Parts: sequence; structure tokens; C-alpha cells
Amino acid sequence: MAALALLIVSLGLTTADAWSNIFEGLETVTQACPNNRLPPETPEHTLYVHPASQAELHFPRRLLTLHPTSSSSEELQLVVLAAESSSAAYANSDAQPGSRSPQILRSVEQATSAALDGSVKACALAIANSPTDRPLLAVAFRGTVSLADWLVNLDGGLEDCADFLGSPGATAHAGLLRVAKAMAPRVCEKIISASSTIGPDLDGGRPSLVITGHSAGGGVAGLISAHIRATRPDILDRFEVIHCVTFAAPPVLGSLPSGDDAPPVLAGLSLNIVNYGDMVPRADKAYIRSLLTLYRERAESNTSEPWDFGDPDAWNYGKNIVVMDVAAADDGGDIQDDVSDLRAFDVGPHIWKTLAFGSKKTHPMAVYLQSVRSLIRS
Repeated sequence: MAALALLIVSLGLTTADAWSNIFEGLETVTQACPNNRLPPETPEHTLYVHPASQAELHFPRRLLTLHPTSSSSEELQLVVLAAESSSAAYANSDAQPGSRSPQILRSVEQATSAALDGSVKACALAIANSPTDRPLLAVAFRGTVSLADWLVNLDGGLEDCADFLGSPGATAHAGLLRVAKAMAPRVCEKIISASSTIGPDLDGGRPSLVITGHSAGGGVAGLISAHIRATRPDILDRFEVIHCVTFAAPPVLGSLPSGDDAPPVLAGLSLNIVNYGDMVPRADKAYIRSLLTLYRERAESNTSEPWDFGDPDAWNYGKNIVVMDVAAADDGGDIQDDVSDLRAFDVGPHIWKTLAFGSKKTHPMAVYLQSVRSLIRS
């Protein structure tokens, strides 16, 4: 939650009531901006699930299109597996109690414990029940739960990471980069060990790997995914494909490659699932500064004029997929759960950098898990 940490420091918040008032104000002023809403031309994603997945996991056929790099049944598994694994990573946290669905995850173990100084995040290793015969391994990084985590999030300057990411001139969020560097050797060791344990599928094929996480944990997941894809052929050789599916991950990369797409990857999906309105995935330093200016100018006399946030300092790892209740949007936000219509949209960089998102209510992992389950039922 780098965004929340930056806001607290910037505004000098000292009480829970002050925090609550500020966050309510941020949500109000951003919702009034026309650029709070997705443009009509934003493409929607739709996936028709393979019948085997529907029967095994008890999901209806319609979900969301993610990326044309794997079969539809595996794409369904990846989103659900990532959400369940990211939730399970909070299992020992009082801040956001985790949960585990035995229908989805066959086993979950703790790969790393959180360090008191925030230099290492709690990380879970999960093996999924697979309707396709191909074993699925998930590595999930927990998000922010302690003051030490928040202090790491605050160190949002960009630091050189050319060696770590195997890309000359690459820079990344300094605090989360230090965490990723500290965790990478141990996490990679765990991945190699687990790949030997779960073995090949019935046809002798290699397993799949999905790296995931929520909030700051998603930022670390993106950096470690990029590191493995670029510099760890010993891990690449052990898996059929390596995916990265994160939830509410903040911007961590200091530059965006030319073109309209999110940073390319060597293989597999690379997605950041974003609940509509969640401020954290937008929260590079430039955005937070602009958001605070918006709040100060409009908290007392709000208007419906668009707000120009300028160019970001940093970008998210992977393609941003925004999940939105279009029924609520069409009805001014006053909608009942039984008539909600959640859909997923592919939001490219040119739209992404304009969006006025200021909500913290949509940010907890429990809300993301519910969004994924609601998408399945939608």
C-alpha cells in the first residue's frame, strides 16, 4: 500500500478519524472527475471456459479473456489459482486474514516468513488441483501488513536494476526492488525444489508456474517474475510456461517500452488485475503528488472537470485488467448485489495514465477474491 503510506506522511495524519476523512475525500473528488470512468472505446475481455474446467471447478462458462498464450481452461485456472493463492498468503496475518479453497488449492506451505524490518515478505507456495493433468505451482507474495512494510513502500524512488532484470538502463521502485533482490535466491531455490516434487503431467510434460501477489506483494511478484524470465534459464527449463498474475500491484518499473502494450515477456501471461477505482495500482510518486493537489483544490468546492495527472514516474508490470460493475456505472453506482454485472477491461497505457482512481475500499485482497468469484458467476 505505497499509496496509503505516502498519503499519511504527506498529509501528516495522526488519527484514524483523520485518515478516514481524507480517504473519503479522495474518493469523492476522484469520482467527480470524468476521467474516473473508462472511455467507451476501452476493449472488454471475455473468455469461454473449457467444459472440463467448468465441471471440475464448478464454474460457469463465461469469465474473462486474459491473453492468447494458453488454452482457455488454463487461463481460467490461472486467475482463480492466483487469487486463491494470494489470499492464502495472508493466512497468518491479522490485517487481512487469508483463506484457502480446497477445491482450488491442493496444498499450501509457507516458503518464507516476513522479516521484522520489512526486507523480506511472507511468501506462500501452493500446488493446485488441475482439471487438465498439467501440474500447477503458485508462488504468492503477501502485501503490506506492518509499519515496516509501509516504510519499504515509501522508498519509491527509482533505482538501477539492469543486472537483476537483465535489461540495460532498467530502473525499479527502490524499496520493493531491495525486497525482490533479498528474496529471489530463496524463492528460486524453493521453486526448483517444488518443481522436482510435483513432477511432470501424465504425458510427461513439464508443470506450469504462476507467480502472484497482492498490493506491494504483487509489485515484488512482478519484479521476481521479470528476474526469472530474463536471468534464470535453470528455472525456465523446468516449466512449460511461467505466468505472472497480480492483484492491485503498484507501479514498479521506471520505464515503459515503446508501443501501446504493457512490458513484454518471454512467455506466459503477465497481468495486473485492478478493481475499478483502486488507487494503489496508480500510485507512483507523480500520481500521489497530483492526487494530493486535486484533493486540496477540490475538497471544499468539488467540480466535475477532468484532472490531468501528467505522465507517470513508473509503470505496472504486465497488462492492467480493470474489473468494473457496469450495471453500477450505468445506474450511478446505486445498485444491488443481485443485479451486478462485473466485467473485465483491457486498459492500455494511454488510458491508464489518465484515470482518476482514489478508492481504498476496493483494495483489500478479500475484495479482489470476491471480484474474481463474482466474475465467474456474472
